[in-house]
Amino acid sequence: MATPMPPPGLLSTHSGLIGPYLVGKPKARWKSIKTSGPPPLESDYPGMILVSKSFDGIGFGAWKRATIVALSTKNKSGFINNKVVRPINEHQLALWQRCNDMVISRILNTFSRDISYSVLYAENAQQLWNEINVQYGRSNDAKLYQLQKNLCEITQGNSDIANYFTKVKSN
Repeated sequence: MATPMPPPGLLSTHSGLIGPYLVGKPKARWKSIKTSGPPPLESDYPGMILVSKSFDGIGFGAWKRATIVALSTKNKSGFINNKVVRPINEHQLALWQRCNDMVISRILNTFSRDISYSVLYAENAQQLWNEINVQYGRSNDAKLYQLQKNLCEITQGNSDIANYFTKVKSN
């Protein structure tokens, strides 16, 4: 016997993919897709690994990109780019605060101990993100000069186009 399809805009509760928004009774078969308010927590938990390597102050650009992608996959990037704003409604505020705390926790877990202590008391994920960007997002002028110099010195010579392109990309 075939499983009945959910009405348009609804997904089966068996998948567990949509979040805590049940329609009807607690044993309802379908979950509604909630499009307003903070994104659901889904399978998030505070100790979940966001990026594979701990950020220790080196490689900020790569860490930042990996973190943005990881938060985006969990529908949480709005907490760091100010697209999910703090609601006024008390019920929505509690949900927002829980999601915001989860984002803060997940970001803090990607830092070395010293870095996490320096931003531990940020009031929200947006503030934490801004503080880290101010602290580590500045360009290193000496390194930038050296990279530009190295790029100017690269020549194709006898290399085929693929090897030449690899040399350029690696600098």
